[in-house]
Amino acid sequence: MNKVIHRNESFWGSSSVIVLAGGFAMAMVSVLANERDAAVIHDLMVHESRRGKGLGRKLLKEAIAEAENTGAKVTRIAVEPFSWQAEWYKRNGFREVGTTEIEKGHACLVLERENPQGCGGAVPMFP
Repeated sequence: MNKVIHRNESFWGSSSVIVLAGGFAMAMVSVLANERDAAVIHDLMVHESRRGKGLGRKLLKEAIAEAENTGAKVTRIAVEPFSWQAEWYKRNGFREVGTTEIEKGHACLVLERENPQGCGGAVPMFP
């Protein structure tokens, strides 16, 4: 298994980790750091054939480390309310902080965790 890291030095400071096996993408995670002292995890995905083997947890640790390296005070993610993903993130140290409307009429649950260097204050929700 290979790990490929793609860094995009954009305004948002995005980076991605893609896990390959046999030339095929098996898992990925993207992290965006914004100007509001928060890093947002986007698209943490693991192929069905690789689930239940700890790969998602490893990618989450990579994403959190990347968020901490950006200096973000918190790491945040939006998920479907009442989903297994919401419970999975909670088991991995995230807590509910509110909801946000991703599209008109479609609200998602916002979860976050404080990074070690964070100040612990409230950080505005997604822009």
